[in-house]
Amino acid sequence: MRNGCDLRVHPPAACSRAPKSLGRTTSVAACLLTLACRGTDGVAGAATSDAGAPLRWATREIILRAAPEVAGAAIEPRVSVALERAAATWNAALRRCDAPRLVIDAPLVRPAIRQDLVNEVLFHRREWCPPSAVDFEECYDRSLNASTRLRPRLDAVGARDGEIQEADIEINGAAFRWSLDGKESGTLSLEAALVHELGHVLGLDHPCSGGGPGARRGLVPCSDAGARRAVMHPDAAEILIGQKPEPLGAEVEMVCRNHALRQ
Repeated sequence: MRNGCDLRVHPPAACSRAPKSLGRTTSVAACLLTLACRGTDGVAGAATSDAGAPLRWATREIILRAAPEVAGAAIEPRVSVALERAAATWNAALRRCDAPRLVIDAPLVRPAIRQDLVNEVLFHRREWCPPSAVDFEECYDRSLNASTRLRPRLDAVGARDGEIQEADIEINGAAFRWSLDGKESGTLSLEAALVHELGHVLGLDHPCSGGGPGARRGLVPCSDAGARRAVMHPDAAEILIGQKPEPLGAEVEMVCRNHALRQ
């Protein structure tokens, strides 16, 4: 099973470099760097702006809202449960520091996935395409099981460079089968996937790099034992099947440290 997730930072027009591959399963948009550190229990990677500022929120709460794939449809119960559990996992892990709290608000009535200052979580069952797509050429890479878009301020000379203003999460239920914890045969863990994607929302990147020409200098390989324990491993939805996805101390420390820098 080929899978992984995609982290994108917008607007890409503000960046000078071409997109780089994170390895076997994941790609990343142009204005994202990674600062990696190793703790006693594993590794963590922080997403940064092109100028090197860690991506972080200035708000005390991050309000997230699930959206139906079709306007007016109900949110699947497993999606709601997995999202609530994933948010609770991060809130518990970050309770001793100044990181923002994740709050799940009332669902939206229609999908958008656009720059609108709404943090949206969208589970795709029918097509792995943005809601605005008019043909299949605009659809996403079907080998990716999830995608998170971050929209930060990009101001290389400003103190607010890297402040995240919006985040959107999409889960690929068109090409992958999901169950709450992945214990059903042939499924991935939806809870682990959402813990992973919410890690991106909080400013974390993948802590490792695949081999080959797409490998990123300074990152451990994704086969590293410490990286494979991380909820931010690009294959966490598969690796953590049947397990309770818990952020490592190194991942928690990275989020706490970056939000301690808030203005």
